[in-house]
Amino acid sequence: MSLIIPGLFDVHKKGPTPYTCGEINHKHGVQLVEAFHYAIEYVNNRQDILPRVTIGGIALDVCESPERAGNLVANIHSKNVELKNNQNTLDPARFDAYIGTIESESSIRVADVLNSLGIPQISYGATSLKLMDQMKYRYFIRTVPADDKQARAIVSFLKRFELFHVQVIHSFDSVGEFGREEFSRLAFLNRICIAQNITVGRTGSVDESEARSALSQLYTTPDAKVVILFVDDPRPFLEEIERDFSLRNTFRFIGTDKWGEDPDVWEGLENIKRNQSAVVFDIETADLPLFDQYLEPKTPDTYTFNPWFNEYYELVYNCSLSGGSKPACPAKKYGLPRAKDYIQDRYVLYVFNAVLSAAIGAQKALEKICPPNVQGLCNLFRTSGERRQEILNGAKQARFTDATKQPFFFTESGQSDRGYHIWESLERPGQPGTYYLEDASSIRFRYLLDSMTLK
Repeated sequence: MSLIIPGLFDVHKKGPTPYTCGEINHKHGVQLVEAFHYAIEYVNNRQDILPRVTIGGIALDVCESPERAGNLVANIHSKNVELKNNQNTLDPARFDAYIGTIESESSIRVADVLNSLGIPQISYGATSLKLMDQMKYRYFIRTVPADDKQARAIVSFLKRFELFHVQVIHSFDSVGEFGREEFSRLAFLNRICIAQNITVGRTGSVDESEARSALSQLYTTPDAKVVILFVDDPRPFLEEIERDFSLRNTFRFIGTDKWGEDPDVWEGLENIKRNQSAVVFDIETADLPLFDQYLEPKTPDTYTFNPWFNEYYELVYNCSLSGGSKPACPAKKYGLPRAKDYIQDRYVLYVFNAVLSAAIGAQKALEKICPPNVQGLCNLFRTSGERRQEILNGAKQARFTDATKQPFFFTESGQSDRGYHIWESLERPGQPGTYYLEDASSIRFRYLLDSMTLK
């Protein structure tokens, strides 16, 4: 392999301590690792991107831990941790760009390391406005829109429905603090009154008790019936809203992409769905049909490249490959897309775009550094102290049409120009008591708000 790109993924959930791992992650984990492999394979099969150059990738599990993510990357480049491929030790000096991570806090920790080393980082999920500091994080770019665009989208939504009196609950972290700050700035400019800002999570994760306490404070300004949640983990709040009839019927909640269309977050929220107590914003995305085709032939019997694949397969099919409490997996095995509850991860597109952008950046760097008659990697490129900066410059110039059939490109500040979907819960026609998420461009939500005599 000529170029090596490491990818950082939350294959497993957090462990009991910051540096350990828990059980296999059912979302944003193995599927995104496979999207990383798929994108590398796609680039290597194209003749118009990096001809005579092969990209190799190595996926690393950071287990939803910012501490683990930052320390792993630092230890790799200080050579306290060795990475091997078929017993051959990989030289981190050849790692010219990183893909990841999905979470803002982890991406910040990794960016602190990579910026000191001058190595480009392309995140496929981190949205925090803290990462827009181009002096501190000048090697960081991302294929998703930053939270400032989401704040603008929420303000536009409020103005469209003439909702000028709101409350905000925000978490004491890079997602909540910066999201709330940008929204407050835009709200002031657009004459939207924020009756109160409620801060949670000053001492760590928000538990059920703190969520209940924060929600109870909403009644101190009861005229402001629209509540916006800028929180990294909305679940404690949603569970309390689900249980509390008064909350569901007094207030209407607006959620960010940390809640979004995620079926795991919506699971069990039948009262919220029934009452239509919320609308949520989520990043604009689309499935990659060819990715499902890529996954289809891969089973535990035929695929050994991904060391975490079998563990994920057992989770998706709820079976055991090696005994245990779950029923044994059948002798005839099918690919992941055939599983009953399979849904393509909505960040597959953004992982793919990140890898493709890195490859385009590397190609532009080669064209600039190597003599025009040299094919593949020239010695000048391998020894150039400018190659990583040129890869970053080239990646920022990447332009292509992605799976959404829309042009993909980075803004001047290194963000994606993608927009947002707005979702609300609707009852399925002919199926009383069952609900699905629909684009909230309808005026149904306005009717619900009007019926509450908003002021």
